[in-house]
Amino acid sequence: MRKVITYGSICILLLLSAVLYKFCSVIMADSVDYTPSDWLAYRLLTPNEIKNAPHFSDVVMLHFRAADGPSPQSSQIEYAGQADIVAIQRYLVAIGYHETDDPVMGKMWIKGDSDNGAFITQTTDSTKLTFIE
Repeated sequence: MRKVITYGSICILLLLSAVLYKFCSVIMADSVDYTPSDWLAYRLLTPNEIKNAPHFSDVVMLHFRAADGPSPQSSQIEYAGQADIVAIQRYLVAIGYHETDDPVMGKMWIKGDSDNGAFITQTTDSTKLTFIE
């Protein structure tokens, strides 16, 4: 009976160690590329602006970049192909962003008087909505 308890305790300890390792690797990462089906990364890293953003296709990639020195934290949703930019712009207005000019990106969306911003970029392969803090 004592061996069963010992081996059971060791198995539980190993399982908890693996879970803790995975949790820490997601939380402490400088950058993570993931999909909505990556349960842990999605729950821990995805801001509500991305979670509630319109989804135009099943092929969606999410990107997270942690703040690094003067570089801001960014979260990005990448749609496969040409997504409806007008729908994305309506979504940004609905959550309190307004359009302004940016010398680098052209158009930038700012939320109120905060430093939070958003960019919409589109290529022939994908459309990206990026939020920066």
